[in-house]
Amino acid sequence: MHELNIGDFCKDAARIILSLYQRFPQKSTLYIEDISGPDNPDDFGLHSSRHMACFSTVVWLAEEGWLRYGDNIQQEAFDEVVLSQKAFVYFAGVDTLDNASNSTPDGTGTQTRIHKLEQILKNKSSDQLCAYIIEQMQAFLP
Repeated sequence: MHELNIGDFCKDAARIILSLYQRFPQKSTLYIEDISGPDNPDDFGLHSSRHMACFSTVVWLAEEGWLRYGDNIQQEAFDEVVLSQKAFVYFAGVDTLDNASNSTPDGTGTQTRIHKLEQILKNKSSDQLCAYIIEQMQAFLP
């Protein structure tokens, strides 16, 4: 079982990657609340730790080469966000190491990594999602 912050990170990363893949190659604005859920800043205008963790996930993904962005809009959003070429090609591909679980639900072929990610995000536990995200991050290394 993963710690709560790692579970949230994996879920945020999966949602971010899926969202950007669905818009690729269009650069778009990525709102943190669309990924992490509604946020209620405190009386001083400071965001919740959950909101800031999601914000940090976007920054980390960019620093590690998963995505690019033009600028952040305070701590609310990122502008001109797009998957990197390497991340797009990676998630559009089929994982050849795991052929048994890569077949489509109807048995008509193989599914891409992005479709597998989408299925896991919808139907699996957070532990399974974390395991998949961490596996993909290891495979994505240069």
